[in-house]
Amino acid sequence: MAVLNISNFSTQQKDNKGIYYILDNAGSIMPAVSNKTYSSLFCFSVKLKEEVDKNLLLVALEKTIKRYPYFYCRLKKGLFWYYLEPLNNLPLIEDNIEPCCINYDINKPGNPLFRIRCFKNFINAEFSHSLTDGFGGMEFLKTLLYEYFLSKGFIKDSPDTDKFLNKSSSSIFNEEYEDSYKRYFSSSIPKPQPLPIAFHIPSKELPENRYRIIVGTLNLEKTLETARKKKLTLTEFLSSIYIYSLQKIYFSLPAKKRKRMSVHIKCEIPINLRKFLPSRTLRNFSLFMLAGVDCRMGEHSLDEIFELTHHQFQGDLRKKEHLKMLKRNVASEYLFAVRMIPLFLKIFVLKISFYLLGEGLLSCFLSNFGSVNLPDEFADYIERFDFIPAPGKATKTNCSVISYRNCLSICFGSRITSRELEKNFFRTLVELGLEVSVKENLI
Repeated sequence: MAVLNISNFSTQQKDNKGIYYILDNAGSIMPAVSNKTYSSLFCFSVKLKEEVDKNLLLVALEKTIKRYPYFYCRLKKGLFWYYLEPLNNLPLIEDNIEPCCINYDINKPGNPLFRIRCFKNFINAEFSHSLTDGFGGMEFLKTLLYEYFLSKGFIKDSPDTDKFLNKSSSSIFNEEYEDSYKRYFSSSIPKPQPLPIAFHIPSKELPENRYRIIVGTLNLEKTLETARKKKLTLTEFLSSIYIYSLQKIYFSLPAKKRKRMSVHIKCEIPINLRKFLPSRTLRNFSLFMLAGVDCRMGEHSLDEIFELTHHQFQGDLRKKEHLKMLKRNVASEYLFAVRMIPLFLKIFVLKISFYLLGEGLLSCFLSNFGSVNLPDEFADYIERFDFIPAPGKATKTNCSVISYRNCLSICFGSRITSRELEKNFFRTLVELGLEVSVKENLI
């Protein structure tokens, strides 16, 4: 029986049955709010310059799992908490990449918390947020690509690649599977102020087995140049356009309908805490900042939103602000009363908390992974990367951004019939003088 041990930061535990892993603070809520449709899976999709050899990819996956044994686990229920049990069977690779991030239940007995799929030139690596965040998922994928290219004879093993990735022969460090939220938790730090419920797009949901993917591709350098002219970072620039696009939807609604809705448009932007708080963990170690507008102040121009968002970023991108939010999220795990609530009751509390302290406070979600850093010799075999967000029940339409070399990919994943948000977003980019290639795939 798994019992939560929070006396140290490691997620690895051991009982008379063997090794198991407790979930980190961010991952612990996901099983309670995940199902086949809202799977908690996000996806890194790689398009290669030639068709994928599935058999060699499977060999590469087996080597990668040996390097990251704490990834290849299934979800189990304990008396008080979920935990992860290592899998001993050989991994599988699915022969298709659709539907992405959906039709997969992490709570189904035996299901791993990630899946690798391939089709023609594509490799898709999907990870549950119960297991890891984008940083950890990308480290796993980079190792998988390295082992695959090595098996294909495309590259040779070289010490020069050590600075880019972990290899199957690399040492495994205990810090890789620690819960770094607990490492930096301090009971003396105050919690952040409570936030109001946010505006959500009114639209019908798509059928349960559908997730619409719309991808816009841009020239990275030209987009960065446009952002710099506004004295913004790329994330500030794209977040502002996202908020502006939502504001258009809000003010297009009839006045009577708006009165029944929240006036707060809030965009959630994940922050990789490893940049502020030193950590080697490949579990979740992200927090979020919010940028947005109050529609009671009237309709904001795009330039006004640029300025607002920039200052909101400057205020929230501070170590002390991160520690406040970390305190709010972690503190309950240290409460004896919470720890002693049986899991079947805790699930209901987690579902309510996820809305009131999570998705309910957000109108939208924009995650900018940044540039994928790989050895130069990989460029001969990789055409592009895409980053597909996990489906959001309250936010409904989410956005993820990634770049490789000079290709910037902006991907919307949506569970609703309305396409107004995506249309507004890409039209605004075009109005700012950028060339955008947009493709839609309803899967």
